[in-house]
This record gives sequence, structure tokens and C-alpha cells, in this order.
Amino acid sequence: MKNLNGKAVLHFTWAEKAEFSKGGFSFAIAPPCVEINGVLLNARPDLRQTEEAGLYRYILSEKAEALMEMRSYPGFARLRYLLKGEGAELTKSKGKDNFSYTGFEIPEHSKITELQINQYAATRHAYLPQILERPEAEWLGELSFSGPILLAEWVPEPGKKHTLLCAYEHGGEYTDDFLKFNLRRRDGVFNVSLECGDGTYCNKTCFSDKKPYVTPWFQIGFCEGGREDMLRAYRNFMLHDMGELSSRTPYIFYNTWNNQERNRAFRGRRYLQDMNTERMLKEIDLAHRIGIDVFVIDTGWYKNTGDWDVDLDRFPDDLGEIRRRLEAYGMKLGLWFNPSAAALSSKISREHPEYRKQFEGKDVNIGPVWETEESYSMCLVTDYADWLIEKLVGIGERYGVRYFKWDAVDMRGCTSPHHNHGGEGTGAEEREKNFRFQCGLSLTRIASELSRRLPGAIVDLDVTEGRRYVGLGFLAAGKFFHMNNGPYYHDFDIPNARDTYRENWNVFFYPGPARNHVCRQSLAYDALIPSLLFLTHFLPDGPSWARQNALASLCLGGNGIWGDLHSLSDADIEEISFCINSYKRVARDVTEAYPVVSGFIGASPEIHEKINPETGMGLVAFFTREPADVVYCTQALDTIPSVSGADEWEKLEGGRVKICMKLKQNDARLVFFG
Repeated sequence: MKNLNGKAVLHFTWAEKAEFSKGGFSFAIAPPCVEINGVLLNARPDLRQTEEAGLYRYILSEKAEALMEMRSYPGFARLRYLLKGEGAELTKSKGKDNFSYTGFEIPEHSKITELQINQYAATRHAYLPQILERPEAEWLGELSFSGPILLAEWVPEPGKKHTLLCAYEHGGEYTDDFLKFNLRRRDGVFNVSLECGDGTYCNKTCFSDKKPYVTPWFQIGFCEGGREDMLRAYRNFMLHDMGELSSRTPYIFYNTWNNQERNRAFRGRRYLQDMNTERMLKEIDLAHRIGIDVFVIDTGWYKNTGDWDVDLDRFPDDLGEIRRRLEAYGMKLGLWFNPSAAALSSKISREHPEYRKQFEGKDVNIGPVWETEESYSMCLVTDYADWLIEKLVGIGERYGVRYFKWDAVDMRGCTSPHHNHGGEGTGAEEREKNFRFQCGLSLTRIASELSRRLPGAIVDLDVTEGRRYVGLGFLAAGKFFHMNNGPYYHDFDIPNARDTYRENWNVFFYPGPARNHVCRQSLAYDALIPSLLFLTHFLPDGPSWARQNALASLCLGGNGIWGDLHSLSDADIEEISFCINSYKRVARDVTEAYPVVSGFIGASPEIHEKINPETGMGLVAFFTREPADVVYCTQALDTIPSVSGADEWEKLEGGRVKICMKLKQNDARLVFFG
């Protein structure tokens, strides 16, 4: 089995130890070590064949075992542990989580790099990645960091490099250090262990054969090459192997919300004034003309949260004509949900008050949800999660919904002693930390079930603000909704901003380059995680120069358009349609292409090359703040198809293409290859 680059799978051998190998390189991973019933236990491999392929058994004690579930991919492997037994409890005899998941040795003096992906920058209104080199001089004998990705690079012999990757599939805003890497120098090697941090379980957490304790997934990868080679290989793994493939398809998304917000902020109307069948059908017709694939009706389509029944006053035919119109156009229907909200009058809230989030002994009421009824916040670390799966699957089957936008899931704030994150015997702080840890795992499980039971379904998790579940875990099941309106006035420390701008807190939501500068922040991930996994919405408004700036940004992978198509003229629609259809011809190649970037966001010029060198298809996007005459040469291409959009271009020796562009102030231009 080989991947697109012809590199073999990472082979796994189960003998006296668990060992991975690739080419002439091999390394063993340490078995788990966990405190159970007050005793720290080292797992021992059980070499008897397990009944199910991909499961490998470790013996912990007479009462407990650990099953390692392992999946192999080109160059990478994913694994996790399921703790089973009878009369077994996870304990914390020293007051801290005590679970070492795995470990391995790498050569001494390896170059260590930490990759963070969950740092939230409020003024840029975006989560951003960070690459941090960790030189030995900083270690002071040992080193600990949260990642979630560790890279180790070394030189096995002159002229060669090897790079090892270890990562975990969890998330949370940075400083939620649920898991961590520990590194120590010992006997001429670096010893690396992946361990729990704080909050991964509560003291005396029971597990059994019927209800095992399940860890997050972990990742191991290896390549013959340096850090950049590993980043390219990992991006390919993320795109093709790790996650649900529908979320990796470069659809164009449309969301109704921007019109709804303009109603409230500018037109003296209510958010939900245009939430009706007639308006939606007109928007669907316009969306079809510009090439939309997924039409998302944002908040207000439902009568109340929790029941999630269609509001028949607004949609008397129960979305029937909307569904038929979308199907006739070959478009998917998407709906907005807050998966943690349930109205006070909803059946689930009334019949199961024990599912409500509680803080300091009181139910958490989040107030009216976008001009609908007041709602409780429900705890996803209860049996409510299983109820929600059935509810959403039922909606998907009944209405043909294949896109679920999940909004406003706060990862903090439940201290109930009656849920599945600690009982009366644990303190409120410990229960709240474990809620945060398990909430993300629950979101991923729900999204995975929706994708499994509704073929082609996409679940999109809002990460447009802080306190969200940002990490590798959810990307195995869906994608992130990375940007909507952008930063808030109060993020800029403007005095009395919440009062002065109470009608609309958003700063950058007008047409022009400023909002697009914010929206393009997600491209910082593209060297590691494909940019289409960070859905970002761009304004379709004119004037034309502003629209072209938004469209050029969209075609780099954000792939979203942000409401209010009715404000556009026929000429505007044709302009957008031409660009979208040009992009669609090369969208899959743009998705495959590793990014080549010149200049920072907002620079004059700022250039993004997204061309698949094997096919020669893709695009180059040019942006500038000040007028500029730009000459740009692409990477070497195996083949050079047609080129459109350049002022001048020519083929160079070695397969490169020279592009000449004369850019005006605040200009944006797209050059398509193919």
C-alpha cells in the first residue's frame, strides 16, 4: 500500500513489544502505565491473538486489561487504548492524574519541535498555529510541553535526515493542558513519553468490560527527510486518511446569517424577519446561479431549541419546497444548531432535567437563543449525547440535511456531581476540568456517528471565539467554522465598547480588504492542515474591487459566502459566478497543493501559490495594499496547462511560469492554471 508520493505504510509488529518500522528504520513504543486502585501498573503485552483485527491486548492486573486499537496508513498510524476490567478504578493517590499513554526513544541531540494549533488571538479573532523549536539549551535536564504535535528530527548518517512525529487527537484552548509530552536525556538517548496532564479523569473513575475507559487517539508518523518533508506528508495524511472524506471535498458554502444580522443592525428589523419559505427559495435560486454546493439556513428555522422542530409559522410545508428546490439544483441542505441548547419548554429539558449543565448547583440558563425561547445549556458528558445523536440523525433523514453547523459550544462551565465527569466524592474544580476534557471527546463521537449514519454528512464546529474545542480530535470527524463576522470592538480595549457598540459589536464586517485580512488568518494552518478544513465566509458585496478581494481569498480554501445575495445586481451575480466556476475547475488541485507564500497578510504584495505540480493545475492569488508592479515565478511544474488572468506570462526553462501583474491600490487578482 502506497500513498500519493509512493511512500510505504508504517508497518506494525506485535511481539514482545509493539514496534513500528519503515524502510530500514524501526522503533518500539512503550506500553501504557496507569494507576488503578491506588497501584501504578505497567502493562504487559499478551501475545495471544485477539479475536478482532487491529486490537492488541495488554495485561494490567488480574482485574484490568488495556486493548490497543491500531489503524495503519501510508507513513502514519493511529492508536488508542480501551481500559476494561471488573472492580477497577482509575485513582490519583498523589492528587494528580497518573497515566502514561506511551513512550519511545530517539537519538540524542535530535532537533525537537513543538507544534501548537490552539492559540487564540482575540484581535485577529482566530485560532492560530505556532511552531516552536525546543533546543537542548532550554531543557534544564528535561522538557515538558503540550503540543499537540511533537517532531523529532535527526541525521542518521551524513546527507540523510529522519523525522518522527507523535501527536494526540484532543483539543481545547491553549493552557488547557490535558495531555503533554515529557522529554529526558538518559543513557545517550532522548526518552519521550506522552502522558496525561490534568483533568483526563476523576479520582475513582470506574471502568468495566461493558463501559471501558477510552483514551483519545494518538498518532505516530515517520519519514525519511526533514521537518518540511514531514509537514507535507502530514498534510497529505490529514487530507486523505485521517478524517471523514465529505469534509475534505472543496464544496462552496452559503450561509444566510449575514443578511439576518444586517436586518438587526442596519434595517431596524428582527434577526428572523426574513426567515421564511419565500425568502429562502429566492436565495436558493441566486445561490445556484453563482455555483453554491451547500445552502445553510442559519438560526431561526426551528420553533425552539431542543425539540428542533421546524417552525411551521415560517415554513408551513415543513421545508418541503426548499428541499425539492435544492435537490433539483444538486445542492445540499445545511441547518444551524447549538447542540448544547434546549429550550425551557422542550421535551428533552422537561423530561431529563438531569442533563442540564450546572454551575455552583444552579442550572445554566443561556437566555433567549436568537429571538427564540430561553434555553438551558445541556451537558454533553451525559446520556444527552446519545439522545442528540438520534435527534440529529432523524432530522438528517427526514429533511435530507447533510451539513450541520454547530455553534456556540462553550467548553467550560459544568460542575454537576450527577453527570459522567465525577461524582459527589470529587470536588467541583476536578469535575469541571474533567467536563472540559470529555466534552471535546463527546463532540467528536457525535459527529462521527452522524457521518457514519448519514453518508455524505459534514459537521462543522464553530471555533470563531475563545473557549472552543480546537485540536486534531474533531478534524477526524468534521471541520471547523473558522470565521464569521470577525473581531469585536471590545477586543481592542476600546473604553465602554460593549455599551457604545451594543447594536453591533463586530468591527470588520464591511466590504473591503480589512475583513479579508482577518479571514485569511486560517491560511496559517495550510502548511500542516488543509485550509478547506477551516470554513471561512466572505462577503459578496461590491464595489467590484472589494468583491474581487473577497473572492480571491475564498478561492484559497475558505470556500464560504456570507449572506445577503438579494442586495446584488445581475452583473454582480455574473461576476461571482464566473470566478466560482473558474475556481471549481481547479478546486481539487488547489486543495491538494502545498502552499507557497510570499509576503505576510496585508503586505504589498502578498502572493499565495496553490498549484498541484503533478497536474500543473491550481491558482496564484495576488493581493496588495499599495499599487505595485509584480513579477512572480512559480515552482517547477511537471506540465503547464492554460493560464488565465495574468497581465502577461511566459514559460521558463525547468517548468516554471513567470507572471507579470500590474496591481492597483487594495487590488486582488487570481491567475488560474487549467
